[in-house]
Amino acid sequence: MIDDMGTHDGIRQRGLRMGSTQRKRAGEELRTARLAAGLSQRAVGAIVGLSHSAIGRLERGELQRVTLDRIAVMAVALGLDLRMGLFPSGSPVRDAAHLALIERLRQRVARTLRWRTEVPVPLPGDLRSADVIIDGPLVDAIVEAETRLASSSVTSVSVA
Repeated sequence: MIDDMGTHDGIRQRGLRMGSTQRKRAGEELRTARLAAGLSQRAVGAIVGLSHSAIGRLERGELQRVTLDRIAVMAVALGLDLRMGLFPSGSPVRDAAHLALIERLRQRVARTLRWRTEVPVPLPGDLRSADVIIDGPLVDAIVEAETRLASSSVTSVSVA
């Protein structure tokens, strides 16, 4: 299911906007640190291998093809640590195998049980959702369906 985006183009545009926002934020933080260190754009550029004009574009968030490695080197040169995190935000794009797995489970669940999909986790600020919740008089189950498990993944099943 694709939330409010409707198409893969919508997903791409949202991702590009997110990248642009983060690039601008990083640029502002790098500029603030450079000024606090009393360094010129030319001096920082010599350290990280960019021209002073490229440093200016990076600081304004205009250098679109800048690598994460280049930003990390600039951060270290300015006495900063680069931190990055990814957080749940809506439903991910589901592939056909994932949807088929959920449907195979649905066919095996008694029709007398309540079946709900993509149910938000009931914790304030938590944007995750369960793939399926099955409940009834004697059963309460949260299901996370996975079609590709990484070798380091731990899978657990608990039934309340």
